Amino acid sequence: MSRFTGCFTGLLLLVFLSAGTFAMAQEAAAKPDAPAEEDCFTKYMKVFNVSYTIGSVTPTVCELNGIAKPKKSSAPLVTPVVDIAKEKLNGRKVQRTLIFSGDAIGDALIQAFPEDFAKVRELTDYTALCSSVMQSVTPVCFSSIFTGAPPEVHGIRVYERPVQKTDTLFDAFARAGKNVAIVAENHCSVDLIFRERKVDYYSFRTNEQSFQCAMKLIADSDYDLIICYDGGYDSQMHKTGVHSPEALQAMRDSIRRFVSLVGQTEKYWGDKDRLVLFISDHGSHDTKDGKGTHGTEMKEDMLMDHFYRVRAANPAE
Repeated sequence: MSRFTGCFTGLLLLVFLSAGTFAMAQEAAAKPDAPAEEDCFTKYMKVFNVSYTIGSVTPTVCELNGIAKPKKSSAPLVTPVVDIAKEKLNGRKVQRTLIFSGDAIGDALIQAFPEDFAKVRELTDYTALCSSVMQSVTPVCFSSIFTGAPPEVHGIRVYERPVQKTDTLFDAFARAGKNVAIVAENHCSVDLIFRERKVDYYSFRTNEQSFQCAMKLIADSDYDLIICYDGGYDSQMHKTGVHSPEALQAMRDSIRRFVSLVGQTEKYWGDKDRLVLFISDHGSHDTKDGKGTHGTEMKEDMLMDHFYRVRAANPAE
């Protein structure tokens, strides 16, 4: 082959490759962009055909209190509660908030024992049916609840309990100059993963002691936000099953505590515009051995009822 022939052949090959590259580029440009992967919130709201996720707690509480939500919060607002608050408070913002967090009390349990939860419904204005997140285990779920962000954003995706580094509801309140108390059992997830913040921590050996502390804080402190965690039902259902007499007693203890806390807010926060929530992180189901568990995508683990109560300050006498 002559030098001329070799050069000519090389030029043809270059033109051919360039044309092929150009054609592939045109074809790629003609195709629509691949849809972005759904986050955990969007995915499970679609799976269970609900409008809210457990992460909706944080942006909704922030909106009602008139403060900026955490930096990575992406969950939808519970808009009916926002509308209720606008009407009841005549456009004012909430001044005091109590969040009662009953672990593992899912929609399936509430539907199975409606008479027990009748008092909760009576005391609250709106029930938001929410989807949980995967894995449906406590540190993943409460991280999602209190960051307003899905697990792939806040970073806790399995049962592990590092200190949560993503911005939270508690940080948002602290930045706004508000006082926050987290009341929980020693070494539970809520007690551990939200440490290292400008909030006050009250840690006790039992759920009853935590409840009694929350009652005292409502009466004797100036906290703008109090979290009262109750893990009694979760602990008991793991041992004896989701509908065992012992687990149902723990469930009823949680309801009793919530009712008492609402009464305490009426007694001591009556001069404040106030918000009270009954929330949970995930549900539960029984295994073949008759013990309770959770962590799956089944609806018993993934569907939650969050109850919201808004009250205006009592008129001055």
